[in-house]
Amino acid sequence: MAKFEKHVYDVDLKEVYRQYQDGMNNVEIISANSKQFHIEHFKKNIEFYCESFDINFDLSPMIILKSENGPPFWIYLSGFLIFYRVDKINLLLDYHYKKNTGDNSVFINQMEFVVLDHVKRESLFDNSKRLDKISKWIEYKKRIFKKAVIRPKWDTSNLSFLKKISESLFREHYTKRKMDFYDVFFSGKIITWKKSPESLIYLINKLTIPPNNYIKSAGIDRSYIKAAEGHFKFYDQENELVHRNDLKNVLYNVTKRSYPAHTETRNSIDEIIRKSKSNLV
Repeated sequence: MAKFEKHVYDVDLKEVYRQYQDGMNNVEIISANSKQFHIEHFKKNIEFYCESFDINFDLSPMIILKSENGPPFWIYLSGFLIFYRVDKINLLLDYHYKKNTGDNSVFINQMEFVVLDHVKRESLFDNSKRLDKISKWIEYKKRIFKKAVIRPKWDTSNLSFLKKISESLFREHYTKRKMDFYDVFFSGKIITWKKSPESLIYLINKLTIPPNNYIKSAGIDRSYIKAAEGHFKFYDQENELVHRNDLKNVLYNVTKRSYPAHTETRNSIDEIIRKSKSNLV
């Protein structure tokens, strides 16, 4: 017997319908007849789509759509979002954004002009919390996409040290993967930084000044701050939107102020640099 697998965030038409049916039945301000009408209409539209591809909706264990499926994907992603858990909307959208094989600007536009409008139009109740969550996700992605990203440059004569420090940061739980920090410099990867903005900006600043001046200027004053904005996002979703001026203030605080937390941050990063250099010997 074949084994069927799917990701929890996949747009599976079976799950989309089940969630829509359950959600509608739990909306108190809608009459029973209206609920039944909208549920049946929703299912008929899905069945019509499935029939055009010779798919039996009732007998299929799953029917998964992806962004490359075009308009149906956006319509049923919208249907999925109408009753989706508010606290998981960002995770759902991030999953599909990362899986997108096309132009990310097109994905963002579809979210803004198709999905958002469809969720608003098809919600027969006050769905402002979900709409607000989707809107904020779109605004965040637009800012990131439009931002002029400067890729930080590493001194290519010291690649072995970059690999060592990347491994050290992973071991100390600053990054998610062993080569994340390395990949920022050589593939322009955007990575998650699991600790404070202070620790990140202090590390990058230390790597621009002697005797550890491995990060090279892009011809712009403090360009590594701009690079940090474009290539690192922070572990806490609420702290992801960090503007240039904020990071400049963070740099001043962690290098000039003597708060115990800043002292601990500096010591931890200095130790990582020291150990990474000693492991080269």
